[in-house]
Amino acid sequence: MRINSQTISVSAATTFLAFAIIASPSLVFAASPHFIGTPTIRKNPNFSLTADFKAAGLANIVSQAFLTSSGGTATLQCVNPGGNNPPPKVVSFGPLQGQIVTIQPRNGQITASASIGPPPLPTASQICPNPHWNVAIVSLTYFNVVLHIQQNGVDILTFNFGNVDPGVVAVAPVSRQ
Repeated sequence: MRINSQTISVSAATTFLAFAIIASPSLVFAASPHFIGTPTIRKNPNFSLTADFKAAGLANIVSQAFLTSSGGTATLQCVNPGGNNPPPKVVSFGPLQGQIVTIQPRNGQITASASIGPPPLPTASQICPNPHWNVAIVSLTYFNVVLHIQQNGVDILTFNFGNVDPGVVAVAPVSRQ
């Protein structure tokens, strides 16, 4: 039996190419991504939200994290300097996406935070009888807040916090404009 050296070279090259594709971290998605513990959400004094999380099973592929919200509502109070305030107004805001955070995993793990908000809200000149009054946030609720962890632009992990009310830390005036 005669073995063709060209056949061996092609077989060796094919094997090497297959191994290189499998071993290349930029071409392989994480095998088993999962959260370590449960992600938590912090309510910030400016009515923004910050999610803290730890995830593993990400290989060493650069990951991105961000929060989204399908929208929400805010109850705003026009504040008259004389103390005679009109009834509060409920306003809606549209879908939001927080800033994308890029994270390089170490040993397939990441520990990070992602934030969203505060949402754009009307000013006194837009909703109050007198544009020189102030606007205070009485309450604010984000709907369907979701933490996204992506690799190569594809969600590999998500966590839905549901509706989140950052609460009222103090009546926060919205700037006059």
